[in-house]
Amino acid sequence: MQPQVDLRCISCSDHVDYHQCFGYKWLDQTGLEYQNHVIDIYSATNIGIVRDHNEDDLLTLYSGDQPPGTDAVLVVADGMGGHLAGEVASQMTVDGIREHLREKGSDSATIEGSEYGIFLHTIIKEVNESVCVAGRDPDKLGMGTTCTLAAIREDTLFMVHVGDSRAYMIRNSEIHQITTDHSW
Repeated sequence: MQPQVDLRCISCSDHVDYHQCFGYKWLDQTGLEYQNHVIDIYSATNIGIVRDHNEDDLLTLYSGDQPPGTDAVLVVADGMGGHLAGEVASQMTVDGIREHLREKGSDSATIEGSEYGIFLHTIIKEVNESVCVAGRDPDKLGMGTTCTLAAIREDTLFMVHVGDSRAYMIRNSEIHQITTDHSW
């Protein structure tokens, strides 16, 4: 069941249809509050119009589910369509990240600065290796997935990204892509 979510104007909080103000955000019943700012978290996937099954997987850890010392962890994995078992690869990726954070999360609370980004990068590399090994099975030959992981720690956003699942920053009513597509 998806949460009830409204699109509301961040200026006047009116429901958005064709309302003209100067910025919008998704609102749900939960959010992170940081220095008088609320970061609202919403996640959903959609099968789209081309495939007959969904190859996406998501992970949102916040409000007590996140690792110690981290305010939120957000992950999207999009299994590679047109390849075998994309949905398996994306689920393995999300489950692997969750498990690594559960196992190593208490240790990560003491990691500071860019070392935390290296910690996250190492997790993605280890999870990727597991997906590659599983992808040698004839039923899953060549399976793969994109992965975009965002972790929020106090006033810092850490990004680890591979593939073409994009991350965007919305600030002052402007949207900017903050990842680079790894496509060929």
